[in-house]
Amino acid sequence: MDTQEHGYVWGVYLNTTSLALTFILLCISTLVFRTNAKSNRQSKLGARAFPLGFGVTLQLVRQLRANTVLEWTQKVLNVPGRTVEVPIGGIVMTDNTENIRAIMSTQSDCFGKGETYHKIWSSLMRDSILTTDGHAWQVNRNHLVAHTAKIRPTDYAVTDRHAQNLIRVLSDGMPHDTLDQLNRFAIDVVSDIFYGSSTNTLLTNDQSLRDAIQRHKNVNTWRLLFGKIGTLMPPDREACDVIEKYLDHVVDTFSLEDSESQEEHDRKAQTLLGVLSAQGVSKKVLKDQLVAVLVGGRDSVAIAVTWALYELVRHPETLRELRAELSKIVGPSDPPSSSQLEGLEFLNSVVQETMRVHSSVGMNVRSALKDTSLPTGGGLTGTSPVGILAGTSVVLGLDSLHHRTDIFGPDADVYRPHRWDNHWKPDTWTYFPFNRGARPCLGKNLALMEVKFVLCRLLQAFGSIEMVEKIGDEVVTVNIDKREKIRTKMAFNTKPAEPVWLRFRR
Repeated sequence: MDTQEHGYVWGVYLNTTSLALTFILLCISTLVFRTNAKSNRQSKLGARAFPLGFGVTLQLVRQLRANTVLEWTQKVLNVPGRTVEVPIGGIVMTDNTENIRAIMSTQSDCFGKGETYHKIWSSLMRDSILTTDGHAWQVNRNHLVAHTAKIRPTDYAVTDRHAQNLIRVLSDGMPHDTLDQLNRFAIDVVSDIFYGSSTNTLLTNDQSLRDAIQRHKNVNTWRLLFGKIGTLMPPDREACDVIEKYLDHVVDTFSLEDSESQEEHDRKAQTLLGVLSAQGVSKKVLKDQLVAVLVGGRDSVAIAVTWALYELVRHPETLRELRAELSKIVGPSDPPSSSQLEGLEFLNSVVQETMRVHSSVGMNVRSALKDTSLPTGGGLTGTSPVGILAGTSVVLGLDSLHHRTDIFGPDADVYRPHRWDNHWKPDTWTYFPFNRGARPCLGKNLALMEVKFVLCRLLQAFGSIEMVEKIGDEVVTVNIDKREKIRTKMAFNTKPAEPVWLRFRR
């Protein structure tokens, strides 16, 4: 290569290198400019929350895998203002009651599910009340509220019918995965009440629908952790197909003509599916509402009853006291009436304490729909407003809140139903078994009825409930005093991280 050619090549190399460096500098400058612009926007709204280190994302993944994320959250939020900022991903976490009240009530128009949540979870929960905001949410609420906010007299009979199916399954003297069986009970009840026909999963070995819902939840929980990137990850397509086919079947085969009696005809006509079908609602909207009650009405009941039975077995004196109350007020075999359920004060205390210690929704996530601020939690002292930019995900640590010793006392981690004696109630914004504010759980009353009803029926039916574990082919009774407590798993809901094996005996 002569000198002229060598100079030409060298010039091209320099020009290319110069262009590459210019491009890199331009990208860095743009990033710095945008970061500064966001920082300036945020500073006008309020202070920054307590910053966590850059390794927090890896910590979170590790805690999720170890099923210790709720305990970790309690430690992380134990800072002035009880509000922290994750440096990557635009996430703020809080269990500050003032901030939770603002998000759920006084500033609820600034927070919602958000676009990312909808894109990820609509693969399971469609365009339902569980995934939408604004006008779409209000329309969905209008479709549901008349059917979910009240308990009809026939709901007790439906619940008892499936409770008897559950009792028959548990009466074989074998150990049972309690959450699995109660999940079947709950989905059978909710489908029967709202569709007029039950999934009857307690009576069949075909669990494809339940399995599809759970697989879908597991996949989407991880997708959500990746934020906007998670919208590019596919859901479980096979699970999607199973759920869609089931919903199509329910809608397409609904008929009042095949009712076995006039009473059953009238009951089905007044179900959610019956009323909306009579109103001429489109099939898409019908399926949106049906999946909302199916997903929303299943897990909370099953999880609450499972944890209640777990704690009752671990606290024999509490179990004896509850049995005595049921025997006195309800009797040994009759189903409890609505007035009796209301009058069972200690049963109510057991349920309230169970939902405090073991919340079925340990964390709730809201997305900022616009630039706004939280009332407190920012600055060095944690007392300044916190600037929140549109798109920021705010994680509400509800489980952490339920275990705060400054609210529930030094024994906040202890299961003690008697803290609810004499109709004691914590402050409105410190206890959230069913959400509050602008988006409360519409099915709260029905869920509480189901939990209390089935607990009553199980304790009437079985004189002995013991915790067991399988060691090879042998079933061994667990020494409760020596067994490590079961951890809690995050997967859309918060539930036992391992099977709760119980053996029921009459």
